Amino acid sequence: LGPRPLASLARTGAILEYGRAPAATAFWHIAALRQRRVARTLYAIGCGDFVMLTFVLGAGFSHSFNPDLPLTKDLLRIAETRGLFQSDSYKEHLQSYIHEYFNGTFDDVNFEVVATFLVNTPLPIEGEDVGQFRTLFGSLISILKSVLADRNVFSKATGQNRDRLRKCINHLIFNNAYVITFNYDLIVDNELHSTDHWFPATGYGPTLDFPPHFIPNSSLQPLLTKFYKKSNVQVLKLHGSFNWGTPHLPYPGIPQNVFLDFPYDPGGNKRPLDPIEVTRYLDAKSSSRFHYSTYIVPPIYGKRFEDPLITDIWYRATQRLTASKSTYIIGYSFPESDITAERMFRESQRKPLSFGAARQVTIVDPSIPDSRKERIRSIFFNSNVQFEEMDAFAFLEKLTAANGV
Repeated sequence: LGPRPLASLARTGAILEYGRAPAATAFWHIAALRQRRVARTLYAIGCGDFVMLTFVLGAGFSHSFNPDLPLTKDLLRIAETRGLFQSDSYKEHLQSYIHEYFNGTFDDVNFEVVATFLVNTPLPIEGEDVGQFRTLFGSLISILKSVLADRNVFSKATGQNRDRLRKCINHLIFNNAYVITFNYDLIVDNELHSTDHWFPATGYGPTLDFPPHFIPNSSLQPLLTKFYKKSNVQVLKLHGSFNWGTPHLPYPGIPQNVFLDFPYDPGGNKRPLDPIEVTRYLDAKSSSRFHYSTYIVPPIYGKRFEDPLITDIWYRATQRLTASKSTYIIGYSFPESDITAERMFRESQRKPLSFGAARQVTIVDPSIPDSRKERIRSIFFNSNVQFEEMDAFAFLEKLTAANGV
C-alpha cells in the first residue's frame, strides 16, 4: 500500500475504531448531528451551560510566554544581535536597502514594512534590482524562521508560565474551545499534543495528511488510526504553521501541497511537533531523501490568501467568531494595516446572536490606548467589549482560577 491508501484506511479506521459497521456508523453520524443541533439550540436560547468559547492569539501571547520570542517589529534588531543573517553579504545589502529607503537601521525599522517593500515592486524604476530584492526577501523569511522556530522555546519559558499554559489547555479541552491564532509557533499545539484529547491531523480545522514521501514502517502503521482521530478542540492557524510543509518536488498524482510533520518517532512514540524544515522524509522504496519547506504566510501588509487551505481556515475562523458567545483576544494589537483580519472580525458582527443572546469580547493587552479602544468597539459593534490591561499569562491565571481550573 502507498501513502494515500494508508491515509484513507486510517481515516476509515478512525471512524470505525469503536467497532461500528458502516451502516451503524451512518446512523451514529446522523444521531450525532442531531445532538449538535440540540446543543446549539440550547446555547442560543440560553438554556443549560453550553457556551461557545474562542481564543484569538496574537504575537503578544507568545512573547508573554517566552520573551525570547520577539514581536514582529523587533525581528531585525534581534537577528543582528544573535548573528542570524545568512552571510555578511546579505546583512550588508539589507542594511544598505534600509538606509536607502527608510533612512534607518535594524534598530528602528519595522520588519513587516521592509518585507512588504521588498516583495512589492509596482513601478519599474530604472536601475531597480528586482532579483536582489527577492533574494533579500528570502533572507528575511529565513531570519523569521530562525528566530521564531526555536525548538527549545517551551523549555526556556518560566515554570510559572508553563503551569499557566497547562491550566489554560485543560480549560480549552473541558469547553471544546477553539483557538484562532495569527502565530506560526507551536506553543499551544505542543501542549495540546501532550494530552490525549487533540490530534494534529484533525486539530487544525481541515484534515492534514502526513508527507506522501514518508511511508511509515510496520510499527508505525497502527498509529495512523490515532493520527486521524477526531479533535474537539481546534487550532485555526491563519498564517500557517512551522510544522506544516510543502515538498520541493511535488508528489505525483496528489493535488494537495501542504502536509503535516509526522508526530511519532520510528519506535512509535509520540514526539514533540517540530518545524518541518528540520525534518527530512525518507522514501522507503528508493532510499532517497525528499526536502520540505515550512509553509507560512509571510508577514507583509496587504496579504493575499490564494491557497485553498488558508482560505478554508479563514472561513472556519469567521464562522466560529460569528457563533461564539465568549471570545478572548489576547496579545493582538489590531494594526490598521491588517485589513483582512479586521474584515473577519467585522464579518462576525454583522448579525447578533440568536434569541437575543449577547456576545462577550474580552481584549487582553498590557497597554491599550483610548484611541485603539474606540476603534475596537467600532469593530465589535454587536458585542459587549471588555478590556483587560495586563500580561497575557497573568490574565490566563486569573481566568482559569475563576473557572476552578
